[in-house]
Amino acid sequence: MMCPLISIIVPVYNVEKYLCRCLDSILQQTYTNLEVILVDDGSLDNCPHICDKYAVRDNRVRVIHKTNGGLSSARNVGLDIANGEWVGFVDSDDWILPDMYEKLYSAAICENADLAICGYIYIDENNIPSDGISLVKDEILEKSDAFNKLIEKKSSFYVTAFNKIYAKKIFNNLRFPLDRLHEDEFTIHSIFNECRKIVAISDILYMYVQREDSIMHKKFSIKRFDYIDAIIERYNFFRLQGLNRHGKLTLRRAYHFITWRLDQLEYDDHKNKIESYYNKVFWLLVKTWDLYAIKLFVFRYKNMFVFLRYIKKWLHY
Repeated sequence: MMCPLISIIVPVYNVEKYLCRCLDSILQQTYTNLEVILVDDGSLDNCPHICDKYAVRDNRVRVIHKTNGGLSSARNVGLDIANGEWVGFVDSDDWILPDMYEKLYSAAICENADLAICGYIYIDENNIPSDGISLVKDEILEKSDAFNKLIEKKSSFYVTAFNKIYAKKIFNNLRFPLDRLHEDEFTIHSIFNECRKIVAISDILYMYVQREDSIMHKKFSIKRFDYIDAIIERYNFFRLQGLNRHGKLTLRRAYHFITWRLDQLEYDDHKNKIESYYNKVFWLLVKTWDLYAIKLFVFRYKNMFVFLRYIKKWLHY
């Protein structure tokens, strides 16, 4: 009996230095019943030719050439034409170990899960791994357990799209948002909500390459603040689910993101936008009657409190 088809969607944009390694690692998988969808997102280098060359070499490869629309657009195009019962995503500058999809599929089938997650590790452009370790552990997650992962400090291993295999039905009514840098943050809670059960395995099977010229490693810009929009969407989602504690902790994460990033931006250049995000998160926290908001209130109006302290000292004398 043949194993079901897995569609692997690979958005491609200006990565000719890394693309062959990525595609070779996919086509050499021990799980062989694959459909590899290469979405050339308007590449300006030699990537279109490389994609076409691999399509001629291996009949499992399909190539779509399109105008540039960003990562979400490319993933969505791949989802629209995918024929597999299962779907995976690989970023075209990364690479995967030979048994990644065999292990993920086996885990999903063994546990009757709709989603399987594996560990990944950061490596630099010379294939030297970072000192960090994957925090994914062997476990079975019900929907509520998966939501708990999203309020933990080290949630990124569960948020990223690429270290997973998904039942295709998850995406029947779901797509990645366009023109966003934190597209995975916008979608992961909705993905978890479509799952009856999720399985995680601790095996590190995905190599996440840290490129100096990648979007996420360029100088921090105000565009990255769309993370706040994603977190507020998740807060609203949790609120509708009746998960008030999850909502509060989600808002706190947004607040910390803002304060953490302030020293990485020219505040005066983006004052109005930063203050708009801050006000939105601050007043949502107040609205939830979160005691944490008292601390934020003091921080927000600290100049007023300093002034009152001096008045009290003057009156004392």
